[in-house]
Parts: sequence; structure tokens; C-alpha cells
Amino acid sequence: MEYISETLKVNKQLVKLSLRNMSISDMDILPICDALKINKKLKNLNLSSNDIKNAGAKAIAEMLAVNTTLTALNLYEHQIGNRGINFILHALKVNKTLVKLNLKGKYTRIQRAQVSHIIARGVELEY
Repeated sequence: MEYISETLKVNKQLVKLSLRNMSISDMDILPICDALKINKKLKNLNLSSNDIKNAGAKAIAEMLAVNTTLTALNLYEHQIGNRGINFILHALKVNKTLVKLNLKGKYTRIQRAQVSHIIARGVELEY
């Protein structure tokens, strides 16, 4: 994952990246999220079917709070619990560029009230 994160830091062309089903853990996602805090090109990120849990979700949320280019994020079939989902939902109160988000997961129990601010903004949300 280190190579991917280093590449993302200097990326000037890649707009879509799929890291689906790569056994990415909370530790693996940290450098990727750090890179995406400064990346100005990537628009679509697929992290579906990985081992990301609450700590990884917190890193994703911190990235979303400052990233201004990512428009689509797929976290389908993740391992994130409600605490981690809340980190992400809170970050979307400040992130105005994400327009598509997939949060469907085994452990996700999202109430409509939790996502009303996202839906009102017109984000295409699957949960």
C-alpha cells in the first residue's frame, strides 16, 4: 500500500482507482488517506470488500473533511460499525464535493435521520 499512497501524492492523471477486495486493513488505509488529503486529481475511489473497520473509517472521514476532488466513494461490503459510519457521515457535513457514496455493509444500521443532510444535498447514497 505504501507504493500506492506515494503514487497518489504526486498523481496528476489518475481519476479512478479500484482497490476492491485487496484485504486493506485499518493500518493499510492510513497512508492512502494521508495521500488523498493532498491529491488533487482522483475523483472515484472503490474500497469495497476490504477489511476496513472503525479506525480506518475515522481516517477516511479525516480525509473527506479536507479532500476537495473526490466525487465517488464505494465502501460496499466493509467491516465498519456504526461508530465508524458516524465518523464518515459527520465529515460529509463539511465535504461538498462527494456526490456518490456506497455504505452498504454487514454491520451497518443507518437511520434516515443520520443521512438527511447528505440526501438533502443531493448525494446519491446507498446504505
